[in-house]
Amino acid sequence: MSDNIRELADTSYRSESYDEAYDYYSRLLEENPDDAEAWVRKGVSAAWKSSLDDDRFKELYVSLEKAEEKGFVIEDADISGRIVGAAEDYIDEIYAFFDEKIEDKRKEAMGTGTLESVKRENVKTEGFVQGGKLASEWLKAFKAMKYASELYPTTKRCRKSIREIDKLRAHSDEFKEYLTQNNDAAGLHKEIMSIREELLETARNIDPEFKPEKVEMGGGTSSGGCYIATATVGYEQHPILFTLRRFRDEQLLTNPLGRAFVSAYYATAPYLARVIERSELLRSLSMRLVVKPLYRVALRLVSDPE
Repeated sequence: MSDNIRELADTSYRSESYDEAYDYYSRLLEENPDDAEAWVRKGVSAAWKSSLDDDRFKELYVSLEKAEEKGFVIEDADISGRIVGAAEDYIDEIYAFFDEKIEDKRKEAMGTGTLESVKRENVKTEGFVQGGKLASEWLKAFKAMKYASELYPTTKRCRKSIREIDKLRAHSDEFKEYLTQNNDAAGLHKEIMSIREELLETARNIDPEFKPEKVEMGGGTSSGGCYIATATVGYEQHPILFTLRRFRDEQLLTNPLGRAFVSAYYATAPYLARVIERSELLRSLSMRLVVKPLYRVALRLVSDPE
């Protein structure tokens, strides 16, 4: 029986079906609490199950500690990479929540003749409120990335983590104002920059010539063309779009078939995007069935220069 559960657990883990993997490894640990590998994979799966309503990163650290106590070597590239992926997924959820609140405030009905400056101040205030609520969540994700880089340090891992931090600092005018103009954000900004400096030091210990990527305001390094994804996420500077643009530039535009696909996409996507952005149902379906799956593929394929 346990052999069957082990096979199901490992298959789920390899296919990144973390809900199922978590349940199977939990069952294995009920039978054998000394199964170190099960502790590792249960912990990683827990991290992937994290949401704003259910933080599971503490369970990740506890599980890996238990595995270490049982002699398991957790300094592993696969473990480290999966933790970074879980943190990126968590960050995407935070951005989506923040952007939704800001967009709702922008659309909020106001009296006829309301000054544009008043509307802008209301949006700014909402950025302060949501930034304060979400500050600790961003820190959890960045700390997980730092932890992953300590487990298995590579310039690629550090570059990716630094890029996520810089994307946060350059995410939007609303969040930039929260970081730079709200006194309550001073501690957050200091801690974020401390993590960034440690990651930078780690990378330069490996490669003294290491330089992080320059992230422009809005979180990206190139722009344009992600019509359906932009309509789905509702915000041109969403971090998902940054990854999808890199996927387009680094994968699709480098070969004839990919360029043909991009041309066909540009011919039809603007119309589809206009339809999608007008419907909450279509935006939700597009996120679940199109954008998120494509984003996961893009994360695996976009290159990070060493």
